[in-house]
Amino acid sequence: MNLLRLCAFVLLPATLAACAARPVVVTTPAPVVQAPPPVVMGAPPAAGAPITLEIPPGYYPAPGTCRVWVPGVPASQQSAPASCASLQNSVPAGAVLLRG
Repeated sequence: MNLLRLCAFVLLPATLAACAARPVVVTTPAPVVQAPPPVVMGAPPAAGAPITLEIPPGYYPAPGTCRVWVPGVPASQQSAPASCASLQNSVPAGAVLLRG
């Protein structure tokens, strides 16, 4: 009987330890963020040459505000109107500052 108790005392903890649930670690790769494709514009007009912009009526800036308009970019993706003082020195090359 003592041998049976000794075996149960030694084997039972070892058996329980082997059957215990172990943590599962799952690592997922980080999502790949792709930059939007660049906007390809035609050649800039010659200096001083007039250009034609087609601006939908709802996209003109309100009186007292300005908007930077980039030719070739859809109207829905143009920047929002802001104060003329904040925009007058930040017009990128090829863009036009519209004054309301």
